[in-house]
Amino acid sequence: DTRSPSDFVSVSAAVEQIRLLARKEKCNRVMGCPPKEKLVKMGPAAIPDLLRALQIAPAVAPFRPLILETIGLIGDKRAVNPLLKEIHSSVWMIQAEACVALGRIGDQSALPHLQRLEKSASLSRGTAAGLAYSLYLLGESESLNRLVGLASPEAIEKTNWGFTQYALSLLRQTGDTRALAGGMAALRHKNFFLRNEGLETLKSLKLPIPIEAFTPLLDDAVPSIRKSARHYLKKATGLQEMSAKEMIEKCSEDPDLCAAAFRIPQGEGL
Repeated sequence: DTRSPSDFVSVSAAVEQIRLLARKEKCNRVMGCPPKEKLVKMGPAAIPDLLRALQIAPAVAPFRPLILETIGLIGDKRAVNPLLKEIHSSVWMIQAEACVALGRIGDQSALPHLQRLEKSASLSRGTAAGLAYSLYLLGESESLNRLVGLASPEAIEKTNWGFTQYALSLLRQTGDTRALAGGMAALRHKNFFLRNEGLETLKSLKLPIPIEAFTPLLDDAVPSIRKSARHYLKKATGLQEMSAKEMIEKCSEDPDLCAAAFRIPQGEGL
């Protein structure tokens, strides 16, 4: 181990921060997690402590999937064998994140294990999404079609929102433009996390998006979604990059658009 004493302190402190924040539901896949991002920046130096944390983290804790995600984002092959144990967890999010981590690490030795798991009749749709994404990263291009199906409008309408939100987030990361249909459907869902994922999907795709698809979010009950929708509306219509003169001309031509893009409810900032 070539780490300096300061590495031990900062890594263990960041791991403990993740544990405490996850317990309070202030550190998760949807909301983000600054300590996790700090560990990813540390890279391979963080792996020993993360693997130790994996050994002691309760199997049902929200902390465990965050540790698995962090390990995958670092991408160190020392984690492959511990991750292979996690793909047999009875908790779908742990199982799915372990699959995703193995795909991100990219070690082909994991492929037979993942292929065997794929044949299991008891996979949840969430695990199936993580597995499809992992196999895609490991070179099985047809797995992407399965992920598209798990994030389709039909799946979003009929399936547990947690599974479809996860599938859509993974599909978005592939850059596949077929995520557009699922993203549009997610905007109409009653669940906040899924609506937010739909908005993030539309923002990430380099495609022309019909303005009317996301303008309802300008009146969303959740302030963060309203703010994000306004930002996206200005970006998608080009208002964000316009000079003051160009903006005035645009708003003269389409006053309703500008009224929506710049409508600021009381108490909210730009």
